[in-house]
Amino acid sequence: MLPDRRFGGVTMLRQGESLAESLEVWKGLPTLDGANRLPRLLPMAKPLAETADHVPLLVAREYGLGRVLAFAADSTWRWAMQGAADAHRRFWRQLVLWLARRDDADGETLWLKLARRRISVGSPLVFDAGITRPDGTLVEEIPLSAQVMNPAGRSLPLRLIRKGEAFTGAVPACGEPGDWKVIVRSGPDAEEQSARFTVYRQDLELANPRANGLLMSQIASATTGGTRLPEELPGIFDDLAERPAEYATVEQWSFSIWDNWFLLLLLTGCLSMEWFLRKRWGLV
Repeated sequence: MLPDRRFGGVTMLRQGESLAESLEVWKGLPTLDGANRLPRLLPMAKPLAETADHVPLLVAREYGLGRVLAFAADSTWRWAMQGAADAHRRFWRQLVLWLARRDDADGETLWLKLARRRISVGSPLVFDAGITRPDGTLVEEIPLSAQVMNPAGRSLPLRLIRKGEAFTGAVPACGEPGDWKVIVRSGPDAEEQSARFTVYRQDLELANPRANGLLMSQIASATTGGTRLPEELPGIFDDLAERPAEYATVEQWSFSIWDNWFLLLLLTGCLSMEWFLRKRWGLV
């Protein structure tokens, strides 16, 4: 798979600082397992990538402000498995940016991504942050700082750890329910990016307010009781009045084998016999 000579210079297929360097990267990628043969292309379609025999593999077309791609190849995972993970990640990232018309963005963009938007009280929250250039590559030279703001408006600093070309961090266990906000900055007076998440408190007792009739029947059966419907309430008192009083007496007996003089004599006799035999046989 190689960039097309006419239209292959788009940012989506850029793998280096120059076109020559990018072409060398494409030539060094592992060969794909196969591809589907595309039919005759429409006049407005542009082949962006092709095989060595000039068979189109990646075709693009624009409809107004929309963009469409047709990718005929497969098994690009071989790039990541055979030492070209950076090129594989860069290709798919730039492909998505091109479809979203973010390839022509001016300047660098600070981004923040939360792992979840809703967490329960006491649960941590992991997030990633970084700075992206217009060509889709990440900036590694600029440090980032992060903080979290609780529902009361108090800000707490967060620690960021470098993860490849980006940064990752975690909000510790949030003990207060409400609306929280993570803020990431690339400098004291630089760009700022924020994202909100909700911390909720789950009451297991009130999670299901409906009565569990089956569970109550099982509890009643285990305690030699029974279940009645609300309309049978008057009959309950009649049954209690007709039922004779029941009394149960429970006695507990405990016995310990060690509280016995016979066991003491038996144990003493065994030890004495052992000592006598060992003495007689010359074992001591």
